[in-house]
Amino acid sequence: MMRVLFRFDHEGSVAGWRAIDDAVMGGVSASRLAWADAGHALFTGVVSLAQGGGFASVRSPPADLALPGATCYLLEARGDGRRYKLNLRTDDSFDGINYQAAFAPPADGWSLLRLPIADFRPRFRGRTVDSAPPLDPARVRQVGLMIADRQPGPFALALRSIVAPCGSRPCADLIPRPGEPSESEHGAQRRSLPSTSSPRGCGGGPPPPVRPARAIGRHS
Repeated sequence: MMRVLFRFDHEGSVAGWRAIDDAVMGGVSASRLAWADAGHALFTGVVSLAQGGGFASVRSPPADLALPGATCYLLEARGDGRRYKLNLRTDDSFDGINYQAAFAPPADGWSLLRLPIADFRPRFRGRTVDSAPPLDPARVRQVGLMIADRQPGPFALALRSIVAPCGSRPCADLIPRPGEPSESEHGAQRRSLPSTSSPRGCGGGPPPPVRPARAIGRHS
């Protein structure tokens, strides 16, 4: 069983997401998360290195996104050849530690990217925080997307969903079968999304603020 954190299949699914770009440090990069009529979210914008900048990001509003015992996150995405990060926060504050994992979805079609919990590193304003505890998925309150690859120019990341296996199901169970695409850049495994998913919290908890999930088969 999967818990659906975000299913970007209707216009209201991006409500509340806000841009947090390098303007906070004097930069001029800009981004937004918008809904596309084709039925997915688009994280788009322009990265600029001017005035000491170089990153763009968006973040969800605080909510109960707890996943006790989860071993990975799954993103259904289509990229543009650039490297992105999934950011997770365990509090409701604006500033503080982000747990980050990098991924680079291919641009030639939709892929499912597997980000193990162990890949998330605690960082604060671009620097690793060695004294911080490992990510506890039971405490996650905010989710974000970021681009900070030091490459100026426009970017576009399409996203259909962010889900996670309920309980302590090993991520190894989700490794592609022989003959399927095995791996994308930065170690994120690729395959089709398991058809059994639920918008309810793992273990019968309260549902997150999204519409009921629909099964997804193989991607064309």
